[in-house]
Amino acid sequence: MLVIDDSCSSTTNGVVHPQTNSLSFQDDAVAVSPINRLRGELRVPGDKSISHRAAMLSSLA
Repeated sequence: MLVIDDSCSSTTNGVVHPQTNSLSFQDDAVAVSPINRLRGELRVPGDKSISHRAAMLSSLA
């Protein structure tokens, strides 16, 4: 599971403005409340195949 660090605390109009890009993987479950809109940037690794990128992006949809 992908967890965003607590340093992403600043919000404006429901948009989170991260102060750092620290991400970590954990086994614990996290409850997430639904929001109207999600904005951000996603960078895919450069060493993966197109099919792997498609699988990763479709899992986020």
